Amino acid sequence: MMMMMMMMMMMMMMMMMMMMMMMMMMMMMMMMMMMMMMMMMMMMMMMMMMMMMINPI
Repeated sequence: MMMMMMMMMMMMMMMMMMMMMMMMMMMMMMMMMMMMMMMMMMMMMMMMMMMMMINPI
């Protein structure tokens, strides 16, 4: 019985750790995507500004 309990506890711990790792990975991916989007927006803004400078209305 004790062994079974220990095994169950170990399995639970492992599952928890895996879930935490997955959550962290997802968060990191989301952050990276956000950063990429921000960079793209900044680049687009810069391009627009340059175009306006070159061809003023």
